[in-house]
Amino acid sequence: MLANLSHSIENKQEEILKGRFYLLNTKTGYFAFEVFDDNVNITGKFDESISDIILTLSFEQIYEITVEKTIQKSLTNTNKITYTIVDINPI
Repeated sequence: MLANLSHSIENKQEEILKGRFYLLNTKTGYFAFEVFDDNVNITGKFDESISDIILTLSFEQIYEITVEKTIQKSLTNTNKITYTIVDINPI
């Protein structure tokens, strides 16, 4: 029963975004990314499978990133959105 409840309040989807990094934390794997198409900024973390790529990234380079967007809905109708980068391609 609890497994069904947690599944119903968490939604995951993948998005492809184009933009530029403006913050990279090599110790924790967290990032801040400026999305060009929507003129918004997102923050999140790198998936462990690609975390070794952080040291090769540049603030001047434009990237196309694939993020896993997780939306957790609470009982108070507030949503918590987290982003995890699962793929990166320089443009």
